[in-house]
Amino acid sequence: MIAQELINYLIPPLKITDPVSKVKLWMREFRVFELPVIEGERFLGLITDEKLDEVEEGEVKQFLLEGSTAVVNQNQHYYEILRVANREAVSLVAIIDDYNKYLGVVALEDVVEAFSHTSAVRSPGSVIVLTLNAIDYSLSEISRLIEENGVKILSSYVVSNDEDLSKIKVTLKLNVDEISHVTETLRRFGYLVETNFQESSKDSQERERLDSLLNYLKL
Repeated sequence: MIAQELINYLIPPLKITDPVSKVKLWMREFRVFELPVIEGERFLGLITDEKLDEVEEGEVKQFLLEGSTAVVNQNQHYYEILRVANREAVSLVAIIDDYNKYLGVVALEDVVEAFSHTSAVRSPGSVIVLTLNAIDYSLSEISRLIEENGVKILSSYVVSNDEDLSKIKVTLKLNVDEISHVTETLRRFGYLVETNFQESSKDSQERERLDSLLNYLKL
């Protein structure tokens, strides 16, 4: 799924000449803490509710905007939205076309919602977390060992190990519930299986956590 497909057209942009009263009204109506600001067809940044504390008069142009580089091209994958939002510490990311024309914004809630509908989340199965040296990481090798057991990898992601930057943690979503034979194979080939979670189609801890997060974001 690409960024353009996730644009939330219910969140309108502000102009620099819009009054503070309008900003506050829109934040209440759309239940957001940030709103995009544009000038013509150019994205300028985000105005946050923190900027409006104890301010009742004035216009948008008098405030210092946040997230001026919280921008993603319309054709980029939605993972890029998450990366940019994390880098800029914002909940809205502006989407532009190839000519830097503002098209709209994507809220983190929209990305989580899209992710919740992927087969990797909806499909029952299990989760394995591996810890290994970053220099030794090879998804193709890990996949080969897992698939030799008749198991498929539905999704994977890698994060650095905060305790040791030379190591990484690899989280794998598999398509089966019973994975003891998989963990035995991985251990036999020297992989440290830090933890694993087995689930069923009726009892998915991953989906429950995701649903809780979605409900929280919609508050």
